Amino acid sequence: MKIMNHLSISLALTINILFAGVSIAKEYTTEQIDELHNKAKQGDHTAQIDLGLLYYYGDGVVENK
Repeated sequence: MKIMNHLSISLALTINILFAGVSIAKEYTTEQIDELHNKAKQGDHTAQIDLGLLYYYGDGVVENK
């Protein structure tokens, strides 16, 4: 069971990476980003990946000075 869980997470991560351009092309509102945060905190893998991509590319976050 543990192996299947790791495989499904790996598959989801791979799919999101392959389609990252599609995922990050979307413009997110502040409310949608807040919702992604909430879902990510609850363990939603897709929300965690999408939020990570937003941070990686600097979309929807304030730049450090």
